[in-house]
Parts: sequence; C-alpha cells; structure tokens
Amino acid sequence: MTVTEAAAALEDARLRQHMDRDREDLADDERGPAEVSEWERITQLLVTAGGVYAPETDAVVQDELAADRRAEEAEQQRLQEQQQLAARADELAAHMRAGRLDRTVETRPGDEAAREVLVHRGDYHPVVDGWLAQALADRSGHYADPAARTAADSLPESV
Repeated sequence: MTVTEAAAALEDARLRQHMDRDREDLADDERGPAEVSEWERITQLLVTAGGVYAPETDAVVQDELAADRRAEEAEQQRLQEQQQLAARADELAAHMRAGRLDRTVETRPGDEAAREVLVHRGDYHPVVDGWLAQALADRSGHYADPAARTAADSLPESV
C-alpha cells in the first residue's frame, strides 16, 4: 500500500465515521474511531518512512500479533492445566469409590486443587481429607517437601 492509497483509505474511514454519527445503533461502537486512528497511524508511518506499507514490517502490527500469540499460548496452558487437574480429580474419585484411596496412592502437587474440583463437581467424600491429612502427617508423597507442607495452609481446617 502506498501513501496515496493509505490517505484515500483514511478519508473513506473518516467519511464513514461522519455518515454514521447519527445512527443510534452505532453510538457506542468504537470501530469507527479506531479505524480512523489506525489509518492515521499508517498514513503517518508512510509519510515519515516512505515506501510501501506492509503489515509484515509494521512494528505495531507485529507487536499486536505477538501479544495475540502469547495470549493464545497462555490460554492453551490454562486449558491444559484444567484438563490435567480434572484427570487427577477423576483418578482420586476412582480410588475413593474403589476404597483404595490410602497410603498406597501418593499425593502429588495439585491434589489440593483436585480436591476442590471434587467438591465443586459434587463428587467429594471426607475420605479425601483423611488421605491428605495422613500424607501431611506422615510427610509422604509431595508433602515430603517442606515447601509443600507450608503451602498446605490452603487445605480446609478439617485436614
């Protein structure tokens, strides 16, 4: 895109914004002003830098794309953690139903959160608290680590 094309796009955006100013359904719409602002930025970039505009060389666009990628990666990480937590809650519930939630099942980091998942799903049983309390008292499983024992403050009073 050349500076002339960018200037024409800017004028089109300003005209659309002007024509839409009396429409009630667009009163709170921020797209018009944002579009004008972006075309102003691109036009100014081309005036000062010269040449042809390409999004691949626009630092602002590349920063926005990088931020979008980071946000998507963070969301994927969050979803993966939720799936792992749900899987651990399912595993603990299966042990609990089978009567095997005892010292043979080692605690892991995140079991406190898995307990909360069981509570929220309505699949909780006090056996879970007893299992966590026993591991905490024995300093077994992940509670062998002093930091894990300190972090166990998030457990309910019953544990």
